[in-house]
Amino acid sequence: MKHFIAFSDIQTSRESVLSAEEWNRTYHFGGSVIRNESGSGLSYIWGNKLLDCDGIIPGLKQTNINGVICKRMVPQGICVVGPYILISAYCSEKKHHSVIYVVKNSTKEFVCTIRLDTKSHVGGIAYDPVYKNLWVCDSSNSSNYRLLAYRMSTFQWDVTQASWNKNQSFSMTHFAQIPVDVVPSFCTWYDGMIWVGEFKKSGEGTVAGYSAYHVTLTRGARFSIPAYSQGISFIRYHGLVYCTVTMSHGRKNDSMVSSYTIPDYRRKEKNTTLSTTHIKSITMPSMIEGIQIYDNLTYAIFESAAYQYYFSRKNGRSKTPCDRICVFSTNFILC
Repeated sequence: MKHFIAFSDIQTSRESVLSAEEWNRTYHFGGSVIRNESGSGLSYIWGNKLLDCDGIIPGLKQTNINGVICKRMVPQGICVVGPYILISAYCSEKKHHSVIYVVKNSTKEFVCTIRLDTKSHVGGIAYDPVYKNLWVCDSSNSSNYRLLAYRMSTFQWDVTQASWNKNQSFSMTHFAQIPVDVVPSFCTWYDGMIWVGEFKKSGEGTVAGYSAYHVTLTRGARFSIPAYSQGISFIRYHGLVYCTVTMSHGRKNDSMVSSYTIPDYRRKEKNTTLSTTHIKSITMPSMIEGIQIYDNLTYAIFESAAYQYYFSRKNGRSKTPCDRICVFSTNFILC
């Protein structure tokens, strides 16, 4: 069920929240590239690896949700759906419903906002292009970890209509909720599987795979991931299946993007534990969240420019805040 409401002409913000000086400091963040075979790190300048096709994450100053204004949205997950990039976000005050920002991939221009029927953390989103379902993580109830499924069969029409109304927003209601047996902190779709990962502050976390048939999820393989994992994406590259994981913890600590190969990936539908081989790790500015590898491009977002981390001085700001949809060469991430 979807419906449109026109109430207010206050727009969802599109401009950067960072000063030129702040962005320059983030752009020149000095990171390290660590390859498994050497164990030593090579230094690099983070901004030099950004492709010239980034854009501002919408809604960081304010988000129009069907006429209701929220100024506390925190970006979380990211995925690509046709010509669009989707970014999930939650209200840090829990006053407003969680949302998805729709951004045109070719220009990184904001198109509209989707109001979801949940106030959960929405730490990950995944699009299944086979059955045209959008899966959203819901970890709000510790006794009922689940994924919410939204129909996307009329998505293009819905987005077009919403882009013309005053609020540039519309609502979506999930049509199925499927329990999962790990905390659904983030998720991704790859090769007919929904992969669901958990965030843990200590020890290894788990990624569990589920074969997707419409909205029936059948438990498959699992594998371990490091503590503080925030997002995940897969790709077959040069004949190998790679899994890339983002990790971050706190405003003062560097983020990490680590890539692994999965030698026994062919067993993905079995109830077994897969092995992974570390290939490469890259340090990045603090507070990275979702990641999406899409062919030769890799997209990543950060939460460091959200109000509770950037405008609120209670616990200090990140030294390297980022309010961009960052785009890298997949070759840089993996090889």
